Amino acid sequence: MEFIETEVLPFMEKRWRIGSTRILYGESYGGLFVLDALARGRQAFTDYIAVSPAVGVWPQGLASSFRRRVSRFSTVRSLYIVYGEKDAPLVVGYTIPLLREIGRPSLLLLKASEEEGRIRIAVGGRSITVARGEFI
Repeated sequence: MEFIETEVLPFMEKRWRIGSTRILYGESYGGLFVLDALARGRQAFTDYIAVSPAVGVWPQGLASSFRRRVSRFSTVRSLYIVYGEKDAPLVVGYTIPLLREIGRPSLLLLKASEEEGRIRIAVGGRSITVARGEFI
């Protein structure tokens, strides 16, 4: 993370005109990296997107890092976490308990589920059907 924050971002800013929005995105272990970067990094990003983060690999360490940093989320606009009901137990069993324990910046949690041949997305207690048919 330090390399991204101290080398990659400054290089990009010097070479190209880029806006002030910085988004860090990752899936699975990359999603875990996103949450770890939010918890332990320099907050070089404004928005964090973790898709199916493998939180169960390091739940206590991640929670501990978040607790130490929770008051310093001043530059973070949002944290988005997306997961599905059929995700691995490392995701489903640990993500919500972690977020409940640590509190969070502005959070949008999307949960995908399959019900009677429909894919539904749940956001904040409301859900919509986004696809119909047979899914593998």
